[in-house]
Amino acid sequence: MRHLVLLLLLVSYSFANGQCTSTNTLITYYASNNGQRGAMFNITATNTVTINCFDASLYTGTTADYEIYYRTGTYVGSENNAGAWTLIGTTTGLTSAGANVGTPIPILVNVTIPAGQTYGFYITNTFGGGLSYTDGTAATNLLGSDANISINGGVGKSYPFGLTFSFREFNGAVHYTPGVPLPIELGGFWVNADDRKTELSWETYSELNNDYFTIEKSVNGSDFEFLAQVDAVGNSQKTEKYTFEDVALTSDVAYYRLSQTDLDGATTYFEVRAAKKIEDQPTSLHAVPNPTNGTTIITGSKDELGDLVISDVFGRTITDQIPSTVENNRVILDFSDFENSLFFVRVGDESITISTSR
Repeated sequence: MRHLVLLLLLVSYSFANGQCTSTNTLITYYASNNGQRGAMFNITATNTVTINCFDASLYTGTTADYEIYYRTGTYVGSENNAGAWTLIGTTTGLTSAGANVGTPIPILVNVTIPAGQTYGFYITNTFGGGLSYTDGTAATNLLGSDANISINGGVGKSYPFGLTFSFREFNGAVHYTPGVPLPIELGGFWVNADDRKTELSWETYSELNNDYFTIEKSVNGSDFEFLAQVDAVGNSQKTEKYTFEDVALTSDVAYYRLSQTDLDGATTYFEVRAAKKIEDQPTSLHAVPNPTNGTTIITGSKDELGDLVISDVFGRTITDQIPSTVENNRVILDFSDFENSLFFVRVGDESITISTSR
């Protein structure tokens, strides 16, 4: 009897060219008794799902290059027809995690299967490695199923689209997310200002039919006006980086809002970021590190540091929300719970701006 395992949890793999994030994982089983360069199998969607990435049982002790292909419809009948398949991506120097265990394949798949449809997938090694699998009896053999998908098949393949070995059952895991993916997966949005300009930067881990980005600006954090439009890459499964400079510094503090518009006109808005114009003013206060992704140390007069006050970009005093430790002539502030923001630390008549970035 097959041992089918369904894991309902958030799975996140950091890859060199992006990040695979899924909410569901369906494992077939790991009981290999055979193997070849690659394997084909089918995934049928009961409900619309997006396939995010795969694990596979790879030849023990090997480090090799791998490719993943897919096609709309079953693999059956297209085993040797390379033109019927679309290459999703490649990875180099992938080392097997061992016998009969899943090795995460660092290729972002991001293929959406509509409800009721079947898609074929082909995972293959180019040379020096391969997939371990189990001998089967039919192309319709059920390898795993849950409320959203079922995995069936398949066959072993020599590389590329070569000899077919029927029937062979894929040993591995399918990481997927119910529904249609967002047009982009935003990796981060940052703003940094000095006395001359504000630099805005953002990055995406993946893009799907992404048309352009829009930057809006506000002086009060609520009323935004158009500032710029930045063309997007469009479709990508690797990290893409964008930058824009605002040289019109109309106030000490400015607020920026980023949005994304896809090819069908739908727009998604992201979080607002604030930037404070930093001028070169003498002060005895120092903060290290600044920017910080956790703690920062404020140094100054021991007596004055006892009256330290922290406020946010909206002018609200939040001193009691920031964990602090006083040691002689320094205060250690912990901003670990705050991402991509600005804080103003005031001691007597002097102040210093702290930015957090993560």
